Amino acid sequence: MKRRRAETQPDRRMAVEVGTAQWEGTRPEQNDVVSVTSQGDGRGICVMMADGIGTGSSAGAAANAAVQAMLLAYSARKSEENPILRMIQSVGGAHQAVLRVNGRLLDQGRMSTGAAVACVLAREDQFSFCSVGNVRIFLYRNGGLLLLNRDFLLSTSAETESILEGEEPDIDPEWNLRLTAYAGMDGLKELDWPEESLTLMPDDQILMMSSGMYGIFSEKEWEELLDNYLPQSAAEEAIRRVQQRRNESQSNISLAILRFS
Repeated sequence: MKRRRAETQPDRRMAVEVGTAQWEGTRPEQNDVVSVTSQGDGRGICVMMADGIGTGSSAGAAANAAVQAMLLAYSARKSEENPILRMIQSVGGAHQAVLRVNGRLLDQGRMSTGAAVACVLAREDQFSFCSVGNVRIFLYRNGGLLLLNRDFLLSTSAETESILEGEEPDIDPEWNLRLTAYAGMDGLKELDWPEESLTLMPDDQILMMSSGMYGIFSEKEWEELLDNYLPQSAAEEAIRRVQQRRNESQSNISLAILRFS
């Protein structure tokens, strides 16, 4: 009697290289926090980023509490669980942690704070994320950058109207402070996550950045960096190039780059 040959499952694991870099800019302290952790089975990697809102020690405390809570929530879940749900629960944990920071600040008679946060997970050939605020997540594929998540930024009707009419909008210089949703916000009801995980391809790269990095480089500049440098070198070179521009009001910068093969 012939035996049926057992069907073998395709190996969906992909090698991943990760690079991170930070710079405080012209601010007196760094209020961004980045953390990279791998799954116990070695088949997944998770990157967490928090951008504290405002300046001062409370912004840094919010960002640190957010990342520590994401690490705790992520490690508490089983690796076989729905990856998007794991990311949602991690960001939800960050929100609760920043609310607790705000409770302590208010008890001390100080203003509350918040953090923009993002959590991404690459497991085998699947990529998932959850975010709130304005930490941005891009996919770099075939020479093009695609923004994967949404910004929670207020756009006034006047700005929108001028853009639609082809005019240069009169942008509020404090636009970065006009977040409509962030971790630690009272009554937070919105998070951003994909309907389904993204299937990764060889040579794909994921780029995460805090608000201080956004808008400095053109897409062509990012293409040159990502095509010609390994992730850690690309992140460090990006910081070096920003430093060379000598922007007197440069805010904190955090970058994370993941390359798959």
